[in-house]
Amino acid sequence: MDLLQQDQKKLGNNLDTVSIAVEAVMKPSVEMPASAVSVKGYDFNNGIDHGAVIRSMITTGFQATSVGESICEINRMINWRIEDDPSVPADDSLPDPDNPNAPPPPPPKCKIFFGYTSNMISSGLRESIRYLVEHKQVDVIVTSAGGVEEDFIKCLGSTFLASFNVPGKELRDKGLNRIGNLVVPNANYCAFEDWVMPILDEMLDEQKTKGISWTPSKMIHRLGQKINDPSSVAYWAYKNDIPIYCPAITDGSLGDMIYFHSFRNPGLIIDIAADIRSINNHAVYAKKTGMVILGGGVIKHHICNANLMRNGADFSVYINTGQEFDGSDAGARPDEAVSWGKIKIEAKPVKVYADATIVFPLIVAETFAANRDAAPVYTYVAVYSTDIAPFARMDHHQYALLSRSFPGVLWRFKINLTRISQGTVFLGAEGAVPVAAVREAMLRFNMANSDKCFSGGSVNQPSVEQQWTGTLYNTPNQYKQAAQWSQLDTYV
Repeated sequence: MDLLQQDQKKLGNNLDTVSIAVEAVMKPSVEMPASAVSVKGYDFNNGIDHGAVIRSMITTGFQATSVGESICEINRMINWRIEDDPSVPADDSLPDPDNPNAPPPPPPKCKIFFGYTSNMISSGLRESIRYLVEHKQVDVIVTSAGGVEEDFIKCLGSTFLASFNVPGKELRDKGLNRIGNLVVPNANYCAFEDWVMPILDEMLDEQKTKGISWTPSKMIHRLGQKINDPSSVAYWAYKNDIPIYCPAITDGSLGDMIYFHSFRNPGLIIDIAADIRSINNHAVYAKKTGMVILGGGVIKHHICNANLMRNGADFSVYINTGQEFDGSDAGARPDEAVSWGKIKIEAKPVKVYADATIVFPLIVAETFAANRDAAPVYTYVAVYSTDIAPFARMDHHQYALLSRSFPGVLWRFKINLTRISQGTVFLGAEGAVPVAAVREAMLRFNMANSDKCFSGGSVNQPSVEQQWTGTLYNTPNQYKQAAQWSQLDTYV
């Protein structure tokens, strides 16, 4: 082979190699669907807007997107209403025969199970947790023994910032207990003993003299009453009758106190069996359930297992740093809970891999706090009808059907349905509704005589039929004052 032929052969081989490289590097892409979301973070050229920064996380990527998804999931829990979900059977309970004029109960909401480990209470996250309980933003709480006792101990003495690197021997010599980069003086635990021992004596006395069967949740309820400190989570749980379950009540300083008390004044019994029935029933009889769980361990599984009793929670958010490679439940992703029936198959659960002390206050700001601090304006409409029986028979799904009869209006019954006086029905709604739309909806329900609607004015003026563009009142009492209706005494 001459030199020319060799050069041509080498060139051909090189071209083949280059073409392979080009094909690999220039691999063609499929066209992205219209629903695909572009990555975009917050642009500080728009100014400092903390809410907008948080809201931009969902399109930022990585764990920021998980934070954004958790905000969406929690807001779905908060905003779910039975009238919006035809898949959930409506209540068909009849009016109370002893109180026929009483309004029906408010429509069921999603029952939110909230769990957190003890270190969350030891940290400044306690204030965020207390806020949720103070304002009745959660319905059922599960925590560890430390999550109970550290709440009370903080009422008796401070926890201090320190460092992860302080030598344990040095701290032990000084009587300081380290929790991460926090320290708790041992004197705080001594103060806790002085405070809790007389209460355990009282509980034992009531057990003997009144036959009270104490459970962990009853014990925590009593301690919340006794602490009488608005900075306490348990205090607000007591005030708002929100149960706190602690399946491992003896695994901490409270267990130490119960142990010491068994020598000083033996006989106190804490029954955990009654509490498992109680928390499971909260799940079984709920129309919808949501789980918000900070951390892992027993608190995570206890909430998930309660929701197994109803074939899974409808909404779920985990926030922890656990990994699943070791097979631990603490690190397990939500999909593992789906396989056990602890989260519903059709649910869209979220796990945020992050330190809860960083992300949970941000999540609260865009969910529980935002929903509570919002100031919705309610419209109160009076509908005069000579036949109120169809109203009395309406269930929540019929409410929803009625609400959808108002074009362009997001109507939700805030006061459901109350009989004000003979032949009058009072409806609460969100938004402004023209009287013609109300009349049309009444006719759809075969209420032929429901042809007079009014707002303002008195009950003796049911003929007011002017086109109503929506006089808005922020509270029922404001409406009552404007309408001068002395009969408006009962509200849901």
